[in-house]
Amino acid sequence: RFNFFYLHPFLYPVFLNPPPEFKLERRHQFVIFAESERLLKIRKCLESLREALNLNQRDVVIQPVPRKNSQVASQFENEGSIAGHDWTDYNKDEYLRVTLDRPTPGNRNNLFFHLTMAKLVNADYPALVGYKYEKGIGNWNPEEPLWMKPVLPSDDSVTLVRIAPKHVSEPIDSILRVIQRSRA
Repeated sequence: RFNFFYLHPFLYPVFLNPPPEFKLERRHQFVIFAESERLLKIRKCLESLREALNLNQRDVVIQPVPRKNSQVASQFENEGSIAGHDWTDYNKDEYLRVTLDRPTPGNRNNLFFHLTMAKLVNADYPALVGYKYEKGIGNWNPEEPLWMKPVLPSDDSVTLVRIAPKHVSEPIDSILRVIQRSRA
């Protein structure tokens, strides 16, 4: 008999355990889109959580990214497409980028930060969230819902291996709107 359980997409990066040959960076990123007031609440909660867990600003970088000029437009397009195709419906003028180490068995505070952030952006202040398995990677294939990494096995052929989902959270209120429209 097979047993399995549903794991929310936001938790995939938390429990991601890639083989050493993938040579992934130790840090990963989340991009969070929500309307400005909600985004500010999320930021304040994450900063308070970081402080409560005795994590410093290098351990967990919580970076508001404003759209100040046209030069950052491609950055917004790239990171917005990671969060979801409709990211502009949430906030086209600013978002949060959270950079931190991947959880490890010995770092309970880091794990707790990840789990609490998952609850925060899914239940307390629902937001559209994208995931980058390494800092600075570009979303060169926005239609692909999963991050794929080329791996060179011993026979010199390139194999694409699934790493993690790009879109890890969508607000429940947007899902309910779609359901209501379909019933009308």
